[in-house]
Amino acid sequence: MGFIAWIILHHLAGHRIGWWRYDIAYVTIGILSMWGSVASVFLALTLKLVNSMVQSPIIEKMIVVNVAIAIFTMLPIPALNGGKVFYGSRMMYAFMATFVFAASFLMLVKINPLISLVASVIIAIIFWLMYYLYFERDAWQGPSAGMKGR
Repeated sequence: MGFIAWIILHHLAGHRIGWWRYDIAYVTIGILSMWGSVASVFLALTLKLVNSMVQSPIIEKMIVVNVAIAIFTMLPIPALNGGKVFYGSRMMYAFMATFVFAASFLMLVKINPLISLVASVIIAIIFWLMYYLYFERDAWQGPSAGMKGR
């Protein structure tokens, strides 16, 4: 789905009307690409809720397949959605990759699906703050930020 959206964005807006008009940037493509993995996580969440009411081995396999798709597409390989999110914004990738990995792991554990969703959001926020503090803070302050101690 992300690849089709990328083709449509590039074809319609970029070539028909012009890049100067719509300013389709890497951030926009990254935001669009991130929703494929998020949709897989929410489909796995919905299937887990259904599986809690009606036990079925087919639904359990569908949960595992959606978790695998969500994890695989968030890898930072340039042809996948994760690569587009990574090159669009590293901060967004740090949050979304952590959210997808934590939610995927917690979907496979035998806990309440809503608790796993809330816990994965909390884990993603904590990791995002740690990533900002240890890696991105100096980059956001500008190139002279590293020269203050000298």
